[in-house]
Amino acid sequence: MHPLFGILGGAALTLAACLGTGRAAWRRAPHWTLQLAAGAALLGTALFALLVLRWAHPAVIVPLCLSASAPLFSVFRNRAKPRAPEWIALPVAAYGVYYLAHALAPEIQPDAAGYHLGLVADWARQGGMTARTGFYDLLPLGLETLFYPAFLIGGHSAAKLVHFGFFAATVPLVAWIGRTLGADSRAAFCAGGLYFLTPVAGISGTSAYNDAAAAFFPLAAFGILLSAAQDRRLYFLSLIH
Repeated sequence: MHPLFGILGGAALTLAACLGTGRAAWRRAPHWTLQLAAGAALLGTALFALLVLRWAHPAVIVPLCLSASAPLFSVFRNRAKPRAPEWIALPVAAYGVYYLAHALAPEIQPDAAGYHLGLVADWARQGGMTARTGFYDLLPLGLETLFYPAFLIGGHSAAKLVHFGFFAATVPLVAWIGRTLGADSRAAFCAGGLYFLTPVAGISGTSAYNDAAAAFFPLAAFGILLSAAQDRRLYFLSLIH
């Protein structure tokens, strides 16, 4: 099998498992990026438990991710998508292809190869976390646990693509938050697009870091709170009327 298929397959399976888990847990989410965020947290917790128990073997991890992806095959409603302005949509698409090429390349960032993926590679050799407690073992490993399934299938580049997936998902998330807050849909998409076009964000988002994900998940948490506040407001308005 060509290595590219393993890279794409490992990243796609991990992201699909995150989205499928989120969809199973939250079927009526106001936006699919919130399902992705919620599913990533749930899947990451399950993977963390398997890693601690040292049961994180490919024969366990791959079927887990496949089963977690199953809800994506259920029927869902097609929703109208807001039109993005071409002057920002075209550069975003062009940069997306450019970023994807870099995300597919071998990891060259020292921190990413040194400990973000160094720990993941060690887990893959041991079948889980070891009893060693070093400096990097004490850092939050929320995203590294999601790198693990992709790494088992496609290696370093597959893990990079998982991070890139969260980076790319930030654009529609920002656009949805903007529309929810009452901004024009074109202006809301421009906000997400300008973030995506920022050079430092592109470097981080195409590497096996956690910085782009550290922007995606707080925004998703804000979106969840925003949605809950709106639902509560609509509930009280229905009681009044």
